[in-house]
Amino acid sequence: MKESTVSDVSAEQQARDMLERIGVENAQSFTAGDLVELANLISQRERLRSLLAYAVQEAEDWHDECRGRPLQDERLSEARALLRTA
Repeated sequence: MKESTVSDVSAEQQARDMLERIGVENAQSFTAGDLVELANLISQRERLRSLLAYAVQEAEDWHDECRGRPLQDERLSEARALLRTA
């Protein structure tokens, strides 16, 4: 009997196995469409994180230039915290 190797396992099954290893419930029941949607959400999250980091930096730079001191804003503080944890 031939041993199965990683290359014998579909990309979808490898993704399900990875999700299962990180503790996602019912990972083996995810359809190929579910996995594509998850990949798109991850990609979108990374793009939004990058845009948020840019916007926070631009706001801080603008404020420093105009006011000469660090920007203290609750919403920007929340954004900074989100960027630190991501």
